[in-house]
Amino acid sequence: MDQSDAAFPSLRATLEQIGQGHLFAGWERRPPALRRRLIESLADLDPARLRRLQELLRRAGGPAAERPAAPA
Repeated sequence: MDQSDAAFPSLRATLEQIGQGHLFAGWERRPPALRRRLIESLADLDPARLRRLQELLRRAGGPAAERPAAPA
């Protein structure tokens, strides 16, 4: 198990909490190299910043307005 495998459960849970679980659709069918690359890319995201951006979109009536608010 490499570091990206160890980080996966926590990263997935965090992104699912902010409505981004779709990023992991078809996970089991992805080749290991593609999984690693996605985990490495997503690990750089700031969940708090994503939540703030979602809230700004909701307030502005953007696409996020159609989805329920993600838990804080």
